[in-house]
Amino acid sequence: MPKQAELESERLDSDRAYEIVVNAQLQSVPDETVTFEQVVEQAFPGQPPSETLSYAVSYRRAKTEPHTGTLVAGQSVIVRRKGTIFNVTQTDKS
Repeated sequence: MPKQAELESERLDSDRAYEIVVNAQLQSVPDETVTFEQVVEQAFPGQPPSETLSYAVSYRRAKTEPHTGTLVAGQSVIVRRKGTIFNVTQTDKS
């Protein structure tokens, strides 16, 4: 692919992406629907929930009503194009 076409493709992909904030870090997701599992993976890569680890996820400034809330495993939320904020806390069940 020619360099110009690659740059155009990257620009279009970034125009379609949704920017969210996970634990104060700017992240990009391809879809407006974001799941509990996606947010946990972005906050703690490679550390899925287990018998000894659990996660608490809260959000604010979502497109979904209510605009503020919590997510549990299996749930999702619709985010704004830019600015939905997630806080993820990891808990050890020891």
